[in-house]
Amino acid sequence: MNQIKNIFFLLLSILVMAGCEKEQFDDISFVDTITTPAKIAAMYNITQDNSGLVTITPNGEGLAFTLVYFGDATASPANVPAGANTTHKYAEGTYTVKLRGVGLDGKTVEVTQPLTVSFKKPENVEMTANIDASNKFQVNVTAKADFETLFNVYFGDVPNEVPTPLLEGDIASHVYATTGTYTIRVVALSGGAATTEV
Repeated sequence: MNQIKNIFFLLLSILVMAGCEKEQFDDISFVDTITTPAKIAAMYNITQDNSGLVTITPNGEGLAFTLVYFGDATASPANVPAGANTTHKYAEGTYTVKLRGVGLDGKTVEVTQPLTVSFKKPENVEMTANIDASNKFQVNVTAKADFETLFNVYFGDVPNEVPTPLLEGDIASHVYATTGTYTIRVVALSGGAATTEV
């Protein structure tokens, strides 16, 4: 009886092994369906704080990664994997960004796309000019604004005056030589060419 069981188990094992197929992982026919990258473009997100920080998000069809050439003096491109983005700081100006899309098979497509970085003009500029309590010939100026990087203060008593730089939160002081009526100008500078004057 034991021998019959052993023979039966042996036959069953042979049948099971004969029915098993070895899995193979060498089918690479999907490579034939890989297409050259197409419809390459980039979306730009420029921060509104006059810092010049731009987020560049490349997209397209059939991309493994994209090489982003920033279009300024930066020599090396950023290697951006599919679905990711990169950031870069620009000065105010117009740039030509080059995108080199690389597919899974190594094929490349290159496109260019314009980028304009324009800084906002300073807004809500406020200044105060107070005569100093200890010296009646001295005036102390403070200023604040949105989107400014620096203030230039003109005290109005000298022709071709060189402005006094002023940071928000600081005080620019000036002592006048004589009594009189003077016009104080404060020019709020942006990160670029835009200015606002009070």
